[in-house]
Amino acid sequence: MEKINLAAKFIKNAELTPEKVFIKSKFNGTYKDFSWEEIKLYVFKIASFIISKNVSLKSKVALLSHNRLEWLCCDFAILCSGCATVPIYPTSTSGQIKYILQDADVKIIFVENKEQYEKVKDFDFLEEIVYIDEQNATDSLKKMGAKKFDVAIVYGNDCTDKKEFWIELTKLLDAKGITSIA
Repeated sequence: MEKINLAAKFIKNAELTPEKVFIKSKFNGTYKDFSWEEIKLYVFKIASFIISKNVSLKSKVALLSHNRLEWLCCDFAILCSGCATVPIYPTSTSGQIKYILQDADVKIIFVENKEQYEKVKDFDFLEEIVYIDEQNATDSLKKMGAKKFDVAIVYGNDCTDKKEFWIELTKLLDAKGITSIA
């Protein structure tokens, strides 16, 4: 029996049903459909950003957010980049979050908004803090070193299909001396 991980299953389903609705998400009071293809491209860009940060294979990347479309995309991107997701409840205190992040040796974290950013901003062991919620993004966040979620996606390589993504991923892994993500 073939072993298949969640990232591979996601990519396979996106290839089989690219136009099919993957998820509906509410924006400004109206639900919007997102196809498997749209989400796959979004996921690949986030994964490219993660990989570009020179994380090691099987590194941990944290998510500090309520459930939302971006959380789901980040989760799949973390898995597609060969890393493991460290989900953290948004109700956790700064002390609890610090313990979890240090114990898991997390270097990159995606945070939902300014409230969550405030809980992690002083953790000098973090190399990247990416905030998701544009509405709560302020110049002070940017000055303190946080990256806007959309900027992270733009920084990611523009891989528009599976072949390009895996070529880019292979190059990055080869540069690190890694030959397999199985």
